[in-house]
Amino acid sequence: MNKPYIATYVYKKPRETCTFYVSRETEELTNSAQREVGRRLGERVSDLTFWRNELAAELEKMIQETSLLHDSRRLLEKGLQDLEAPLHIAQECLYHRENRTGKE
Repeated sequence: MNKPYIATYVYKKPRETCTFYVSRETEELTNSAQREVGRRLGERVSDLTFWRNELAAELEKMIQETSLLHDSRRLLEKGLQDLEAPLHIAQECLYHRENRTGKE
């Protein structure tokens, strides 16, 4: 890569030559800056793509875990309902036992 021309080296030349070198230096500096900005933007796009994919993977894991938790909750609620009848019977038996008069 050529180094950009520095305007101080061309001050002794005629006006047209000086203008040419200054415009050439400005163009080279502009192109160099644009390449650097393009490279940085490319890195940023790569970083954003990586993190978007990471978030999508984590979201999928959370959705699966939430689904498993819902299934577990449903099973536990069903188990609780299944135990209500035997609990009621056991409580009723205890109530009747306490109200008996006499010894067993």
